Amino acid sequence: MSSDGNDVSSENPQWNLIVNGISYHIGSREYIDKGTNKLVSFNEANPGIGVERSITENISLATGVYRNSYRETSVYGLVFLQSDPLTESGRITVGIDAGVVSGYEGYIDDRLMIGNTGFAVMASPFVSVEISDGNDSFLPKGTDLKVNAIPGDALLGSDDPNAVDVAVGMSVRMPF
Repeated sequence: MSSDGNDVSSENPQWNLIVNGISYHIGSREYIDKGTNKLVSFNEANPGIGVERSITENISLATGVYRNSYRETSVYGLVFLQSDPLTESGRITVGIDAGVVSGYEGYIDDRLMIGNTGFAVMASPFVSVEISDGNDSFLPKGTDLKVNAIPGDALLGSDDPNAVDVAVGMSVRMPF
């Protein structure tokens, strides 16, 4: 059973709609646009949509599309590994996302790129907080706010003065 009382066994998977939202960049707040070669601010409005399917109570798969911080369209495929609830109410969990994402070619460290595919590997820890128990809002029971800490190039040792240390991203996951 999940924290919201839903059976998420392989016979009864839970599906979530993922609505991507915003990001905040820590470290550099600007980058050199590869098209114009000008210094521009990161895009911190990152609308997008995706779907997530539980495999077990602690593992799920997700895919989706969003507008990234470099104003490029990104497509992703991820595995979410999530802890058991950290609180008695079951409203807080932690975990890690790992997988592949497009839309960063020419902007991130080449060590993360998978050959000439246009996809990069990524992993980021997250905290998820349930924001609806189904009783006091229009959101479905089990809806949560997910906050990711996405490591930037500066943490990989980049000498680029515009390298980002960490980007914090937020999304909402709603069962359907």
